[in-house]
Amino acid sequence: MTSKYEGDSITYHENGNLRSRGAYPKHEGKSYDGKKEGPFYGYEEDGETVWMIVTYKKGGSRAKPDEYPLGTCDVCGEGRRLNWGDSCPRCGAKIDK
Repeated sequence: MTSKYEGDSITYHENGNLRSRGAYPKHEGKSYDGKKEGPFYGYEEDGETVWMIVTYKKGGSRAKPDEYPLGTCDVCGEGRRLNWGDSCPRCGAKIDK
């Protein structure tokens, strides 16, 4: 990452595995707002499984609804995670495996 608000944005879980990945657009001109642009991926603690994708349009607002490749809770819409047991931690609804 070349600066806090330009280029690749990569974070890691405490275990050292990839946590998130995305990019801020290159600085052009004299003014720049440092807003996210394009897809940002959220990874599970294994550093490989994508559990959430947030896509930003130019200017930093969300371009479309967030995506959850592992699915969502049918009751509250919470994005599923690998560590869920047999119920949603947000609303307690039973989860089909």
